[in-house]
Amino acid sequence: MYMTNSNSRGNISTQTTFAIYDVLSSIPDDKKSILKNDSLLISENYFKTLEEALIPGMSFRYVFFLKNNIPKGFYYFQLINLSSKELGKIVHLDPYSKTLNHFSGVINAILFGAKKDKPHYLLIGGNMIISGEFGIINNEKNGDVYQNLNGAIKEVTIGLEKEGKVVATIIKDFPTENDKVKETLLAKSFSLMVMDPIMKMGINSEWNRFLDYLDSLSSKYRLRYVNARKKIENITIRNLDIQEIISNKDAINLLYKSVQNKSPIQLLKCDFNYLLSIANNFNDKFVFRAFFEKDKMIAFLCGINCGDHYEAHHIGIDYNYNRSHALYLNILYEFIGLAIEAKSLSLYFGRTAMEMKTTVGAIPIQHNAYLKLNNYMLNCLVKSFLPTEMDQNWIQRNPFKESA
Repeated sequence: MYMTNSNSRGNISTQTTFAIYDVLSSIPDDKKSILKNDSLLISENYFKTLEEALIPGMSFRYVFFLKNNIPKGFYYFQLINLSSKELGKIVHLDPYSKTLNHFSGVINAILFGAKKDKPHYLLIGGNMIISGEFGIINNEKNGDVYQNLNGAIKEVTIGLEKEGKVVATIIKDFPTENDKVKETLLAKSFSLMVMDPIMKMGINSEWNRFLDYLDSLSSKYRLRYVNARKKIENITIRNLDIQEIISNKDAINLLYKSVQNKSPIQLLKCDFNYLLSIANNFNDKFVFRAFFEKDKMIAFLCGINCGDHYEAHHIGIDYNYNRSHALYLNILYEFIGLAIEAKSLSLYFGRTAMEMKTTVGAIPIQHNAYLKLNNYMLNCLVKSFLPTEMDQNWIQRNPFKESA
């Protein structure tokens, strides 16, 4: 499916078009070439992983920005069908307070109040499963790919409106210090969303083993590590192969969902199938590591070696053991060990638990996201409800020696 927009520059006529595809298998090989890049998380292999995972309510749009039919850029969109019965509620504030629970009902009524006779979509530019800038590939030296983002959004929306309705659009995540889409999106009635920072940890090139990392810590934080490891002295930690992952499906799903249920916003219902799909497609770039008390799995972590950076991906925890075994903190240490072993330059910890992540060496990197509701009145109102600055109710720690 092609949408065409011709531009002339001086005596040179440049035809720019968008080519839009629903599934990877329908994309011609000459266009797929742009997806063979150094970023594993915005590659054909990862998109294949997501398609095979069959995440409830989720579908995709792959948009190519062409100049004279030559791919110069790529935009990745995820669609969440808000009318899907498999989703349930998006805003899940029940555990927090009666007031917030009532508020969640209002939001769910707005988003899910749509008639069930046709799809109502949340259109996402980027990836809701991973924190970071994984929505655009730019092969241009100028800013044309970023400046034409809104054109891609418009064309995808037009296509979706033929079968249903787009309720809202979210575009994420762009580093605040080098945000190449801010001016373009704000000019098109998008609102800036101030979000929690992405926690990133630099991996010192002199750390050849985990002990080198420990040596760089101040005495206070080395002791913290020692105390945390004492709590899992009787715990077995080991990597699982694909067959072991399959045989532990029920335990993995239970631990996975226990972490997801801690989140007040649940746009996606990822489950075991997603983790298995990654394991099948990523081979030695993926690690599934589990914590066992005797024969019972009480936690797990998934790590992805993305080359220059290591991705601390999804985790699962039995919260009955979290405090007694310092599970979350020990999971962070395991991720650091994996990143050092992979000789990565940095470790991406994602969002949440910012202060605890700084105690092991991560620092916050602020990213921008953008929101636009397709109801004009609601879109005007939403601007007054969105926070204008980052929440600062946590303290950034520095675990390293002054000379480190």
